[in-house]
Amino acid sequence: MRRLVIITALLTATVMLHSQTGARTFTGRCTDQPFETFAAAVERATGIRIFFIPAWTEDIRVSGQWEDALPLDVIQSVTAPFGLFCAEDGEGNLIITRHYTIRQSFLREAGDTAVMMMSDTVRTTMQSMLESEVITLGNQADLSLEGRVMLSGFITNSATGEPIAGASVQIRELGTGVMTNQEGYYLITAPRGSYRVDYRSLGSHDTYRNVNLYSGGRVNIAMDERIIPIREAIVTASRREKLDRLESGMTRMNIMTIRLSPSSMGEADIIKSVLLTPGVQSVGEGSAGFNVRGGSADQNLILLYGAPMYNSSHFFGFFSAVNSEIISDVSLYKGGIPAQYGGRVSSIMEITEKDGNRKEFAGNAGISMLAAHITLEGPLKKDHSSFLVAARGTYSNWVLDLLPDASVRNSRAGFHDINGHLVTDIGRNTLLELSAYYSHDDFKFNYDTLYAYDNVIAAARLRHSFSPSLLAIFSFSNSHYRYNVSNTRIAEYASAMEHVVNTTTARGGFTWYLHSGHEMKVGGEANLHLIDPGTITPLSPLSVAKPRTLERETGIESALYADYKADFGSRLTARAGVRFSSLMVLGPSTVYLYNPLFSKEQNTIIDSVKHGAGSVIRTYAAPEIRLSINYLLSGEASLKVNYNRTCQYLHLMTNTTAISPTDTWKMSDYHTRPQKGDQVAAGFFFDLSDNDYELSVDGYYKWLHDLIDYKGGARLTMNKMIEQDIIPAEGRSYGIEIMFRKNRGKLKSTLNYTWSNVRLRSTSQLPTEVINDGDFYPAAYDRPHDFSLQFNWLYSRRLNMSMNLVYSTGRPVTYPVTWYDHDGIPVIYYSDRNQYRLPDYFRWDVSMNIYSNLKASRLFRPSWNISLYNVTGRENIYSAFFRIENGKVQGYTLSIFGRTIPTVSYRIDF
Repeated sequence: MRRLVIITALLTATVMLHSQTGARTFTGRCTDQPFETFAAAVERATGIRIFFIPAWTEDIRVSGQWEDALPLDVIQSVTAPFGLFCAEDGEGNLIITRHYTIRQSFLREAGDTAVMMMSDTVRTTMQSMLESEVITLGNQADLSLEGRVMLSGFITNSATGEPIAGASVQIRELGTGVMTNQEGYYLITAPRGSYRVDYRSLGSHDTYRNVNLYSGGRVNIAMDERIIPIREAIVTASRREKLDRLESGMTRMNIMTIRLSPSSMGEADIIKSVLLTPGVQSVGEGSAGFNVRGGSADQNLILLYGAPMYNSSHFFGFFSAVNSEIISDVSLYKGGIPAQYGGRVSSIMEITEKDGNRKEFAGNAGISMLAAHITLEGPLKKDHSSFLVAARGTYSNWVLDLLPDASVRNSRAGFHDINGHLVTDIGRNTLLELSAYYSHDDFKFNYDTLYAYDNVIAAARLRHSFSPSLLAIFSFSNSHYRYNVSNTRIAEYASAMEHVVNTTTARGGFTWYLHSGHEMKVGGEANLHLIDPGTITPLSPLSVAKPRTLERETGIESALYADYKADFGSRLTARAGVRFSSLMVLGPSTVYLYNPLFSKEQNTIIDSVKHGAGSVIRTYAAPEIRLSINYLLSGEASLKVNYNRTCQYLHLMTNTTAISPTDTWKMSDYHTRPQKGDQVAAGFFFDLSDNDYELSVDGYYKWLHDLIDYKGGARLTMNKMIEQDIIPAEGRSYGIEIMFRKNRGKLKSTLNYTWSNVRLRSTSQLPTEVINDGDFYPAAYDRPHDFSLQFNWLYSRRLNMSMNLVYSTGRPVTYPVTWYDHDGIPVIYYSDRNQYRLPDYFRWDVSMNIYSNLKASRLFRPSWNISLYNVTGRENIYSAFFRIENGKVQGYTLSIFGRTIPTVSYRIDF
């Protein structure tokens, strides 16, 4: 197969050479060497790169001796007798052509423009050579045979070797096409014949191949990156992908989109970027987690390296727990969730990690006012394996030392994290990935209580291609989350409390490409959950704290799934899937039984049952149906309809509005049922003016069952009978999401608007477990109106500016309506739950990126980011609390950012 190869550096015993200082020259000798081996030796000795098509040089054998010779002269002397031409680009790299040579007159130009012209000319020339060739698969004698044959392959980045997900593959003559999966793999079937196959991907130059398809075969494509990807950064998917996408409400963002969004701390943040999409909200600044289509924050599953993350933020929610430098793209499924995903009732966020550069060593480093990061990547064996390591940390304590308040100066806060990712080929059809992640946070207020929490993930994934039509992926991972709260200031009360969640996951899945437009996925997974609800340890011999450990919760959550996708003609695509999930709750455990006529309380316990280790306490199981339909109304519009049922077996115990580090996770057990969600959604997508503009309108209705709510004054930590503080509930949410985007031109913009309604209701019939008289009440995260407007202005290749405007309705709160005296103790009487609202939220952010140099030949490529967060300095109210003072109820409010926050960050790519 004819393709462009960037020759790898090979060692050969018969070639002796050495590198020269100053001008690039070559000294060496060889005897009867294949041209590829010889060219690789020249590359290694001189540091240049040689571009050619192997089919043109496969008959060339090289013999000779050279001393301080220019690489161009060396290669010309070898290739000229075979009718080949050689040209040198502005960086000394060589391009071998056939039938014609490359004009080099433009090399006399200077500056960035010349470098970019050179790069584009070389790229265009090499692509033209590839596109002019005809690839023949099979024997022409098979042309008369009936039936269809398969064309498959992998699409990668030509510069780094990374797979390109979501690339479009279209057979022009048939008008049919497919998209590559997360591994960059595609498979398309067609009748035998001659075709032009078009390859397109966001951020890459379009290309095509002429293929004589007589039998099945593989065509791998290495796509060239665009020199200035910023122009397309806001466009998050190709036109065809958006029209063909089955999921209504599925959002995919590439890393450039994330980096261009203004940030509060000078760091690119995936969570903050996701919050700018329709249907995704948070309860306010400084809050961890997010809410999707009326779900609580714990109803979102975040997958990193295929493993669940139990805490998604650093530094009180101001930083994402995932370093943006290791991200390729992020996919958020709000509806139409494929059957291979499960475990949460509201959404799945899958983070696709970046593979290391397989071609050359590279990296970047950055520093801002509060944090710094560094990333290194490169080949372990060129074109076969790669590594990526990224580290990040904060040094924010110096800021606290500058503040006037003594209690704040005595406080401390910080975090650090590190990622490692290794990818290697094992044979021609197998790929192995090894990944690791560690993060640590700690903060202390006024030399008092120290809060610390850790995330640790280790994962391995094996991808194997049994045939072009059958792929398999197997993975194994462990996710460990721990928080520790300690106080050592007073010896008599010195103690530590710890909570641990550990999940070990094994997955396996197969994908069959049956025939054109028909795809089958089957697989399964098993998760071993180990939860230590709480442990108290005294930290001083004088401490009055008693050692105490709650019983460990153990369970096995498993699932089997099958998913079938089919094209019915050129307009209708459908997918039907089923996921059968279950949870086995295992001992050892003590289960308390209660009188069913009364609320679960200490005095209503009628018995207790002790279960031994490994015994099955209770089993839950449920089918989860997934249906999606996409109908192309025209070449510019599509209708999407889907339904999905989801189940959730792990729950976050929290009676605060936002996720906090001291919230505890709990597994469904004898008393606590799994949460279930049913959602129907429909949406229209319109491509306007040849993708200059796009409009999407989505509507959804969601039913939530077996939710968890809490009694007033519920104690959720170190509570061995937590079922006594839980109230069963149900919920409903519905809404409309609108997105309008301008894609073309220097000024790009996106407008998002969501109207939604989220209501909860207690379902218990017991009087002490009824909230608001059993009526529906607003959820604490209900925000009926949510609006965002984003602009990105590409002023020049060196400068771009972005702006966000964000508005949302204030969230519900419960206010006191009066107070009374009870035996000399003032008691506040509150309104119905969530009857009132905080003031509306508004924020304006601006950001500017300055790129110092665009020359690809520069060793270091610096850039600056200057951001202003909350330009108007508006004091958005995060929460309200109340005290009785001088016989009156006095209210207080808390704002996280009550002023403009400027940040400056500096970045170097190398």
